[in-house]
Amino acid sequence: MTVSIERTASQEQRELERLKKELNKLETDLVQHELDLNTLSAELKALDLLYIRKVGIQLIKLDLIDARIAEILAKLNPDDRAAEKRAQEARKHADEKTEEVKTAQAAPEEETQFKPSESLRALYREAAKRIHPDLACDEDDRELRTRWMVEINAAYQAGNEARLQKLFEDWENSPESVQGTGTNADLERMIRKVARAKERLQEIQKDMERLRNSFAYTLKMRIRAAKKDGRDLLEDMAQKVTKQVERKQTLLDDLLKNSPPISGIDW
Repeated sequence: MTVSIERTASQEQRELERLKKELNKLETDLVQHELDLNTLSAELKALDLLYIRKVGIQLIKLDLIDARIAEILAKLNPDDRAAEKRAQEARKHADEKTEEVKTAQAAPEEETQFKPSESLRALYREAAKRIHPDLACDEDDRELRTRWMVEINAAYQAGNEARLQKLFEDWENSPESVQGTGTNADLERMIRKVARAKERLQEIQKDMERLRNSFAYTLKMRIRAAKKDGRDLLEDMAQKVTKQVERKQTLLDDLLKNSPPISGIDW
C-alpha cells in the first residue's frame, strides 16, 4: 500500500515537472508573441495617422468637391430623388472623413511613427513575464493581472518607457506579486496554466491574422517594397490624389460658371 502511494506521488511529481518545462517554454513564446502583437498594432495605428496626414487630407478635398458637385446636381434636378440621396450620402461621407483628418492632425507628430527602443522592448518582456494573466492562480488573480496588462500594453504602445517602468515596479512591490505554493493543487494549477497559455497563443494568432488582413498592413508592405525601389509610396499616392482634386475642382468651377444661380447654395 505504501509503495503504491509513493509510486503515485512520484508519477504526479514527474508530470508536474514535465508541465513546468512545457509552461516555461509556453511563457517564453507567449511573451514574445504578445510583444510582436503590440508592436504591430502600434505600428499600424501610427501608419494610419501618417496615411491620413499625407494622403487623407487630399482625399478629403476630393470628397468635399464631390459632395458639392452632387449637391449642385441635386438642386438642378429637384425631382430626382436618387440625385438628392447621392448628395446626402456624399456630404455625410465627406463630413465623417473630415473628422478623421482633424483627429489625425491633432495627434502629436511622434505618434505617426512607432519605433520602440530595445530597452522598451526588454522592459515589456520582463513585465509580461511577471504579470501576464496566464500566470494567474485563480480567476480573481487573472482579472487583476488582466487589468495590469491593459495598462502595460497601453504604456508600451505609447512608447512611454517611464510609465512602463513605474507600472512594473509598482507590481513588484505589490502583495499580489507574491505567489503561494501547494502540493496536490500544484499539478492542477499547472495544468490550468498550460491550457490558458495555449489558449492565449491561439487568440494572439487570430489577432495577428486580423491585423495582417487590414488595409494598414497591406499599406505597410507596399511602403516597404516601394522603399526598396527608392520610392516614397505615400508621397506618390498624395500626388496622384492631388491631381484628381485639381481635375474635380476644374469640373466644379465649370459647373458653377455655366449653371444658373441656385437658391439655397452659398459657395
